Amino acid sequence: MEGCIQQPLLPEMSAPYIFRTGPFAVVPQEPVVEEQPYTLCTSRSQPRLKTGEVAFECKYGTDSPVKVPLTAFFDAEGWCTDFEVCEAINNWCDKAYRYPETKRKCINCKCKATKGFVLCGKCDNVMGQMIYAQ
Repeated sequence: MEGCIQQPLLPEMSAPYIFRTGPFAVVPQEPVVEEQPYTLCTSRSQPRLKTGEVAFECKYGTDSPVKVPLTAFFDAEGWCTDFEVCEAINNWCDKAYRYPETKRKCINCKCKATKGFVLCGKCDNVMGQMIYAQ
């Protein structure tokens, strides 16, 4: 399946990746221990939950895809734990920076995102440190 990468699912999400501003590069921090493999499917238009939060489709073995919310890929300290999710968020941040006049929704709720960003003002107070970490 095109656009799908085999990734491990960790019961306790550790902090293997970090977001950087500027060129929006993802820097690996430590190796990931494989436990429960799953396939993460990313697409140009990601599905959303009823709350408006972006969801990623994860396929475990031969089961049908399950929508996993964006916040499930962050640990308690606010670090992203999946490389493909980090790349997707960095890509969205980069596009928002390059095209600030494009109308877009917040990646965490149904509100309109601030120009040049991927979060609205309300979610920026809650998730801003996780998404725009320096």
